[in-house]
Amino acid sequence: MPRLVPATVKLYGLEGANGADSNWLERVAKYIPGEIIAAFKGCFAILTLVSNDDPKKVPIGWIAFAICAVFTPVYFYGMNKLATVPLHGWKLSIQLIIVTVSFVVWAYALGGPFAMVQEPILWGGYSEWLGGIILILYTLGVGAYKP
Repeated sequence: MPRLVPATVKLYGLEGANGADSNWLERVAKYIPGEIIAAFKGCFAILTLVSNDDPKKVPIGWIAFAICAVFTPVYFYGMNKLATVPLHGWKLSIQLIIVTVSFVVWAYALGGPFAMVQEPILWGGYSEWLGGIILILYTLGVGAYKP
């Protein structure tokens, strides 16, 4: 099963997908980078064991977030190269952007470094409820993109 959503092709006036997975739920599942989110969550499970007094805790959290955010499109680009029918051009670029934004939305909803910062950075500080609402709405809408 390809990790990205296969592109829709037009052949002899008929529209179809290069693969069998063109429904909304399957697109949503492919646009959510579960592997990267799991690694991110694992890093923060370890960071919860570190004392809040440790000055390295917050910077390491942001570094873990940044590495996961950068690794997301790299990982999915590599997975695309292994696909039977790899995507190219804009169809690939848009999906790489979608999975990266998906990671950021999930990271914010899970808390991570956003919740570790004591001083407000964005919108008056981290709000767990806001992360949950953004996550729900984003996840509902992300499946709308069909390459």
